[in-house]
Amino acid sequence: MNEREFLQGEIKKTVDRLHDVKFLKILCGLLNEIYRREDKK
Repeated sequence: MNEREFLQGEIKKTVDRLHDVKFLKILCGLLNEIYRREDKK
């Protein structure tokens, strides 16, 4: 495995992690919305 392939693998891992973080933030936002609506009832 050469350096370029290694770097591409690292970049892919980082991008995957960023997607996970973005997904978690969206999930948290949705949960907060649901909780807020429940509180208003």
